[in-house]
Amino acid sequence: MPRLPLLGKVLLIVVTTAHSSSATTKMSPPKAQDVAGVWIGGTVGSELEFLRLELDAEGKGVLTLSELPDTPVMAYQVQATRLKEFEVSFDLTPVDSRSEPISLRGKFLYSRMLLTLSGVTLTWKRDIYLRNQEGFMKRLRAAENRAKEIPRVSSRRK
Repeated sequence: MPRLPLLGKVLLIVVTTAHSSSATTKMSPPKAQDVAGVWIGGTVGSELEFLRLELDAEGKGVLTLSELPDTPVMAYQVQATRLKEFEVSFDLTPVDSRSEPISLRGKFLYSRMLLTLSGVTLTWKRDIYLRNQEGFMKRLRAAENRAKEIPRVSSRRK
């Protein structure tokens, strides 16, 4: 049997240990307070719709939805948020008479939600991606601040 150098043995142990511990680590299911906050996003792939979901610690709040740029924003009251393991669904009531009844449900993965938005009376559906607004803004500010540190290249023509 070939002999491994000491470094090879150490790496083998570290990789094996990391693999076996990550394979057995399970994320704990979220609680209602984990869903509280402001979530922003839109249609996966096209960002046709823009959504903003604001929830309090009890799972109540407001969903606003803009279908296209420069169109009126529709609003829905979130009457309740239901969480079972990583599955989430929202009981929504239209605020405006022009807003059709909709359904919003899917997966809650702590920093993001992968949801399906669909019509209740009309048969349509869209895949929606929502991210936590606070986390998004923190990363955006960090990126903007870093960009400000970089000298700009002159755009003068010679």
